[in-house]
Amino acid sequence: MNKIDRVPELAAGGPRIERGQDGLPAKVYLSAREGQGLDLLRAALAERLAATQAPAPSQDDEEGPRSAAEADEAGNLAASYPRADRIRL
Repeated sequence: MNKIDRVPELAAGGPRIERGQDGLPAKVYLSAREGQGLDLLRAALAERLAATQAPAPSQDDEEGPRSAAEADEAGNLAASYPRADRIRL
């Protein structure tokens, strides 16, 4: 939600992150013009991106695709990135 500086009710609350039911950032209230909340936007984007990343396989894991391209070729990209469908920017 940009332009909080133009709506008194939003400006009173200041820059902030609202989280969804999954605990991840859902909304970021900011004012790009005033530069308020941009750090929160960066943090929210980083947190959502990190939540979608599949953990790196350990050496003990069975052999699987080594890259997104290999996974896509094998037809199992969604399995390699199980939360990719939840990215909302």
